[in-house]
Amino acid sequence: MKWNGPIIILLAALLAAAPASGKDPVDHGSEIFYGTSLSTNGKSCSTCHPNGRTLEGSSNFKVTQLPMIINECIRNGLGGFPLLLDSKEMEDLIAFMQNLSVR
Repeated sequence: MKWNGPIIILLAALLAAAPASGKDPVDHGSEIFYGTSLSTNGKSCSTCHPNGRTLEGSSNFKVTQLPMIINECIRNGLGGFPLLLDSKEMEDLIAFMQNLSVR
């Protein structure tokens, strides 16, 4: 029997990625916002923005501005490392913040 290593590796990678891609973006963004995974100082986004306070107008920012503003908060407020601008985490965090605007 011929070994199909590349196909098996591809299937394994797709299966490993499936649970993350199945999460609702707003729920995943909420987990990021209230969790401490972005910080090196034990703080979360909600430390400075309890219940999303002051973020209600985030949907008014240009699409290119919001990721840079978020990364400044991660760097300065959380002492963390910036997210990639096109990462799933950034997209989901923005989805959560924009959802605050419609509440």
